[in-house]
Amino acid sequence: MAIIKTPINLLKWTSRYSITYTFSPNFLISQIIRDFASLLTSALDLSSIRSFISGGEAVPVRTAVEFANILARFGAPRDVLRAGFGMTETCVSKRFLERS
Repeated sequence: MAIIKTPINLLKWTSRYSITYTFSPNFLISQIIRDFASLLTSALDLSSIRSFISGGEAVPVRTAVEFANILARFGAPRDVLRAGFGMTETCVSKRFLERS
């Protein structure tokens, strides 16, 4: 099943394949938080994660803390969530500066 259809698969596959670096937009992180109850019976091992990057949109502090709690519950360090910065943010900044 695709991650977009079943967001929890991102954590399941991260555990299964010992993924160290992964990416998710904020909306998917919010869906994982929403569906967290379905993970409670899972034996996930997220200790391999070194960086969980989120970009494309801001991650509210409350969402970041809740997600860090979920990751930590399954063995990931609490500080793996990273804010990404890419072409979307660069183009917006460039356009804003041109109009100033």
